[in-house]
Amino acid sequence: DLLRRADDGSGTTFSGKRFEAEKWTARIDRRRILLAPRVVEPFREERIEADDPRVEWLSLDELPDSLATPPETAYLTADALKFPLHLRGWREGDWFIPLGMAGQKKVSDFLIDAKVPVAEKVRQGVLLSGETIVWLVGHRIDDRYKVRQDGRRFVRITL
Repeated sequence: DLLRRADDGSGTTFSGKRFEAEKWTARIDRRRILLAPRVVEPFREERIEADDPRVEWLSLDELPDSLATPPETAYLTADALKFPLHLRGWREGDWFIPLGMAGQKKVSDFLIDAKVPVAEKVRQGVLLSGETIVWLVGHRIDDRYKVRQDGRRFVRITL
């Protein structure tokens, strides 16, 4: 359809437009569609130590008035965290308790409900303390690690 519309004399060009599916990438190049197998970069696993520069330790009075954050930042109660933290790609069967919910939810179901495109799902990371997911990176922290008034130490993590 895009190729046909490009031929309608309107001067509109779609060259360079890219479409991604789970296993294929299609790109419009002038009046051709180039189809290629999609190469998915594996999620880079890493350990995050307590002294990592991406981890900022805070007291209750150092917390901002609003904990609304950009997707790459999370505020967590540090009292329950076990360092080093582990960052990895999500796996089938992973679950967490999304902030504001009472029960657990599978990561796969959360991503479907959030309408995350397939191409982004394969790059989705999770941050773990021990074997527990504390943050579905870029989306939601686990309710058990939210900032509480009775907490003594907190961390701001930016990934």
